[in-house]
Amino acid sequence: MWKVMLADDEPYIREGMEKLVDWQEMDCEVVYSATNGKELLDEIKKCPPDIAIIDIKMPIMDGMQVAEYISEHNINTAIIFLTAYSDFSYAQKAIHYGVSDYIIKTAALEEIPQAIGRIKEKKNSQVLKNYFMIYVSPIRQKEKMSFIYKHSFSQFEYKVLSSENVEEVLSITTESDKENKILQSCEKLHAFCKNFLGEDPLIVCSGPHSQQQDAELTYEQVKQYIKKIVDSKERIFTMPVEEEEPATLFQRVEKYIKDHYTEKITLTDIADAVHVSSGYVSRFYKKNAGENLFDTINSLRINKARKLLEQSDKKIYEIAELTGFEDTAYFSKVFKKYVGSSPKEYEQIYERQRNEKKS
Repeated sequence: MWKVMLADDEPYIREGMEKLVDWQEMDCEVVYSATNGKELLDEIKKCPPDIAIIDIKMPIMDGMQVAEYISEHNINTAIIFLTAYSDFSYAQKAIHYGVSDYIIKTAALEEIPQAIGRIKEKKNSQVLKNYFMIYVSPIRQKEKMSFIYKHSFSQFEYKVLSSENVEEVLSITTESDKENKILQSCEKLHAFCKNFLGEDPLIVCSGPHSQQQDAELTYEQVKQYIKKIVDSKERIFTMPVEEEEPATLFQRVEKYIKDHYTEKITLTDIADAVHVSSGYVSRFYKKNAGENLFDTINSLRINKARKLLEQSDKKIYEIAELTGFEDTAYFSKVFKKYVGSSPKEYEQIYERQRNEKKS
């Protein structure tokens, strides 16, 4: 079944789509219905559907903002826009964000099945492409590498993603599963380096992954793999890629935070738990959450501290320890930043309120 999500702030439109469109006939299932774009996007981040049917004009967050996020984060969800206006400027933006179809609301019930049919036909007819990432450890004679790449990977579409002083990373694209031929090309690359340059680079080829997989995330997986093989005498490796959409990684980070925020956790702890580097997880979280990791963690800690101050007789230093803070002074500083008063002042306010209720 194709998973479908809907979003429209008008109840009769939303309910009409849910009840009057024959979803089962199209092998589809409506898994979520939202009243605004923010509600919809929150669900898409958790579990992206195959298709999202979105009203362009909605409160809080409109359909265009949702489409922009989906486009920028390479989420594999086809979008159908609903609008009450036949406005070409909307259509232009829709095309820019890769929107699959653009439907006027008055014709929605008739045109939704046709639009979904076109999406399914297009997806089913697309040529399956696989992507491989090739990591090459430092080469002294880097100026000669473009020539070697050209001869090693001549049968593939490839591009150099990075060419730093310490390493090079390539992306290889094929139209079918050619992992053995990719490995043969890596062996040819190594032979060129050894015979013509006197170099003995470490070469790691990722397993095949889809375009949906974030390239930076694949690179993180490659780097984690290299840590495991650093002492090996072998020079050419293939590694499986754990296909993971950014939304899934975000969920794993959030779960780790919620499970451990009362402990003395570090950025390295979080990175190790989700198998990426600390620098990547910090950038990744801020990009997807809109705030720094430790802003989220401190917010959870302070909310927990407030409840303990309101509902228990524990000392302030005990509450600091229970909410993951290393010392009471730092706890008080963070508490005041988030709440506007010190823990002692906050405690006194609730103590007065309790006494007033008793009297």
